[in-house]
Amino acid sequence: MDVVINEIFYLAIAIFGYGYLTRKNLTATLNDLGVKKPTPPNILFGFSVGIGLIFLIVVFTLIFMAFGFEEENIDWLKNLISVQNAFILGLSAGICEEILFRGALQPKFGIILTALLFAFLHIQYPALWMLFMIFIIGIILGYVRKITNTTTAIIVHSTYDVVQMLILCFFALG
Repeated sequence: MDVVINEIFYLAIAIFGYGYLTRKNLTATLNDLGVKKPTPPNILFGFSVGIGLIFLIVVFTLIFMAFGFEEENIDWLKNLISVQNAFILGLSAGICEEILFRGALQPKFGIILTALLFAFLHIQYPALWMLFMIFIIGIILGYVRKITNTTTAIIVHSTYDVVQMLILCFFALG
């Protein structure tokens, strides 16, 4: 569960970096980070965009493979993926990474630079084209945050991660 510990570290950076315990209470800090109570339209929008990202990644993967790029080796996921871990990892990544990247960094650095930093955080992927796709996902998450709030970006990211891991759990890793 080292991944979850890393995610909690990202969350702590965002919350304490935004002034919690020094200048603000937790409610004010979360508000400044764009964390709002989710509304039904934002929940539906978040789930829809999250599922849409799955399809986008499938299309990108097929295009890159058609041009001769190698399929990513996902064997390293076999010991990590289970139904329980899909939810734990997907939710922790969605919550912690979005509060850090879209909540804390994006207002300071903008959508593109934040998406680039987000992609570099995922450098564990061996294929350069995968980092490009994560960069695109970061841009989409940035625009979701810009037009709604960080909470909706959390829903998108968590939906994408959980569904992708469940697909791997049930189909790809069999």
